[in-house]
Amino acid sequence: ELCGLDGGGIHLFGDSSTGKTTLLDVARSVWGGKSYRRSWRATANGLEGAAALFNDNLLCLDEVSECDPHEVGGVVYSISNGIGKQRADRGGGARSVMRWKCFILSNGERTIETSIREGGRAAKAGQSVRLLDIPVARKFGAFDELHGLTSGAALSDRIKSITANHYGHAG
Repeated sequence: ELCGLDGGGIHLFGDSSTGKTTLLDVARSVWGGKSYRRSWRATANGLEGAAALFNDNLLCLDEVSECDPHEVGGVVYSISNGIGKQRADRGGGARSVMRWKCFILSNGERTIETSIREGGRAAKAGQSVRLLDIPVARKFGAFDELHGLTSGAALSDRIKSITANHYGHAG
């Protein structure tokens, strides 16, 4: 809201053990502790609740493959558009609709488009512009420079150690 922007985000995708979760952890470490990394392993309703919880903030979602592929496309629209599903109360009347604005940083081994297709649906252009698929395929996984370390995994471990020490706990 402070920036006058709508919701949306970036989805980092690539092979296993390339540093995607490390990138999520670095981003969330700027905003808060370990609780700022959430999982795609949730219902669409649960992800709406997480978006509302992280209103005007960063929502980090780890591993899209853990989400039901039938729900991925709807979740992308819902979270990016900043409005929850209209629901009825016990008496059949309309409940208040949840609203939020958040930026999503997501990751997984497959693209959002692939996830939607695995659910038997065609990905729409609106979904692709709301959550951009960005490949993690640099020289050493997510990194181009090892900063004196021996591998991308060693650099990732070093970054995790720094962010863990900053908050006094692992991850």
